[in-house]
Amino acid sequence: MKILKFVYEKINGKPAPYYYDYSMSTVAAKPIRKFLAQVVAPNVVFNNLRVAIYRLCGFKIGKHTFIGMKCYLDDMCCDLLEIGNNVTISYGVYLACHGKNQGHYPIKIEDGVYIGMRASIISKNSLNKSKGGGISWKEFRGWRLRSSEQRCSGRRYGRRDSVQNRAGHFGNEVSAA
Repeated sequence: MKILKFVYEKINGKPAPYYYDYSMSTVAAKPIRKFLAQVVAPNVVFNNLRVAIYRLCGFKIGKHTFIGMKCYLDDMCCDLLEIGNNVTISYGVYLACHGKNQGHYPIKIEDGVYIGMRASIISKNSLNKSKGGGISWKEFRGWRLRSSEQRCSGRRYGRRDSVQNRAGHFGNEVSAA
């Protein structure tokens, strides 16, 4: 792979991307990890087995965590996605650490967080700059993200108190009523 990196830098005149440093075993293991994380694990009926497969793929997942079926966990950046203890991630949630024309930034889901059905969590560098990029989901709560304190407060979950616009930023934060 060093030869490929050298050729890229000579032809383009700029540093090669990070993935040119991968070994051949890493390159060979990627399709297997992708198959397990995107085809097998989301369709497993038993949560304990589903979480074990995600952990086998390299995701950092805490104890007593529930991950619903048909969830997308970004297998390209499995080391950047960290899920805490006692977290509930409902059916069909989309967690992405990168996107087109965007860098790779971490997503850290703190202990005791609930993420509602079909939520999309996409990291961006514009939020939480004090911690070096990425998003910490205990500090920033959108309308589909409820921590354990908010679940116990007796609020109704059917109301939308903030709206996500097309750019991926959340509007007004949820306030305790």
